[in-house]
Formats: sequence, C-alpha cells, structure tokens
Amino acid sequence: MSDPAVCRIGPNSSTTAALKPALVPPMPRGHLHDVQSEPDDREIAIEQVGVSELHYPITVLDRAAESQRTVATIALSVGLPHDSKGTHMSRFIQVLENHRGEMTVRTLPSLLADLKTTLDAQSARIEVQFPYFLARLRLRPTRHGVASVGVLGGPG
Repeated sequence: MSDPAVCRIGPNSSTTAALKPALVPPMPRGHLHDVQSEPDDREIAIEQVGVSELHYPITVLDRAAESQRTVATIALSVGLPHDSKGTHMSRFIQVLENHRGEMTVRTLPSLLADLKTTLDAQSARIEVQFPYFLARLRLRPTRHGVASVGVLGGPG
C-alpha cells in the first residue's frame, strides 16, 4: 500500500508528488463549510444557475377554477451578482417546498420573488412542464374518456 502522503501521477507512472497536510480546520460532524456565502472578488456575474428535471407534484386550475393534480417537470434558475460565488442547490428545493400546492399564473410571481430573496439573486426563472388532462366527449354518449395535453410554461 502507498504512503498516504504520496500521490502517484498516472495509472502506471513511477512519478510521485508529495501531498501537504490540509490547512483547512476540521468541521464539526454534520456541518460543511459554506463556500458559496463567501465574497467573490473576481467580479464575474453568474447569468444563470439552478436545477432542472425536478419531478414535483403540483395542482393546476382550469378555466372553471377546477383543480387538477399532476406531476410537473420543473427547472428553476437565478442570476447572481458579480460578488457571489454561487448558491446551494438545496435552497431551490426549499423555496419550491415553501410554495407547495397550487401552481398558477397567480402563484408563480410569489415563488420567483421568494427565489430572488432567498438566494440573493438579481433575477429568477421557472419553467414548468406537465400533462394536463381534458375530458373528451364523443358523439355517442356512452364513449367518454380523457386526453392528455402537454403544457409548457413559465412567466412570459
């Protein structure tokens, strides 16, 4: 077994490099250092960072204000200022959880405002895709059914 203070460079290489002990103090168990909250002096804004392909239960309303439960595929992102290194992806999920339930054009502005506030962002974006089921009537009254209509949306 190799000495833990030596790192082999390449799979079949005899070249080695000495490793220096870490200068970062050990964190208490269960706590990670929050690098994203540290100031960033590079002055590079992050146009868009976020999460995508989240499968999430939502409730939507039809024109008659009837509710329908469905599962959406959601993408959330924010634009961060030049003095920010980034954000924790879990904060996106936390904001989404805080707005669980009805997802309509009435509720999306509040979710986006909460994203901006929680993540100290300059902008926020959401994209929501979901199947929406419509009752399908036939000429013969004995043959009713439902049809799925794909919906893609976000604040325009």
